[in-house]
Amino acid sequence: MNSIDPETATWYYLKVGYYPQFRLGVKDLDWDARFNLLRDLYDRKGDDKWELRSDDPIADMMAYVAKNGYFTFFVRGIDVFPDGAFRMSSGVCRSLGDRGVVTGMEDGWNDAL
Repeated sequence: MNSIDPETATWYYLKVGYYPQFRLGVKDLDWDARFNLLRDLYDRKGDDKWELRSDDPIADMMAYVAKNGYFTFFVRGIDVFPDGAFRMSSGVCRSLGDRGVVTGMEDGWNDAL
């Protein structure tokens, strides 16, 4: 019997269940807000940070997205752990719209407990 490791299963779940909504949410943003969100997600992981490449950073971001897609940013906004658990950044959560995740911290949800 083939078994899939929990981390891979979670990435599949996220790609199928959350990524389409994330992409729609991001594409609904005007380009100024989209640039800020995508830059923040890009900067979230690794040592390579988004660098301003020219005097038109939004056009540069648009070109990067056209070449690499939104999934590149989605992945940088999520941490998946070996046991399959995952944590989404607030930027990804906000982009999910009505399917978003209430983090508790932003909406005072923990105060109600």
